[in-house]
Amino acid sequence: MSVLLSNLVARTPTIEDFYSIAELVAACDIAEHGIADSSTRDLASRWRNYSFHLESDAWVITTGRKQFVAFACVWHRDHEEFYTFICVHPQYRKRGIGTLLLRMVE
Repeated sequence: MSVLLSNLVARTPTIEDFYSIAELVAACDIAEHGIADSSTRDLASRWRNYSFHLESDAWVITTGRKQFVAFACVWHRDHEEFYTFICVHPQYRKRGIGTLLLRMVE
């Protein structure tokens, strides 16, 4: 699924996108907490989880130049608890991108 967003594209990520997404997550962590914490390790752990399916449980938004702007994913544990993770690059916040990703996650 692709959605055109005024020079931005929403799509499902591929395994090859992992390091670019990890850099995006680190940039968000630094902007919010001053350091890049364990979110990258957590992300890798989620991607390896048997119940996580990259093609249906994650979304990425990129620019026309393939710069990663935002990422979201959803996963569950024990078929009871659902979790979401959404991050938007600090330079692209306040544009409705996070809201769009939240709707896609829902």
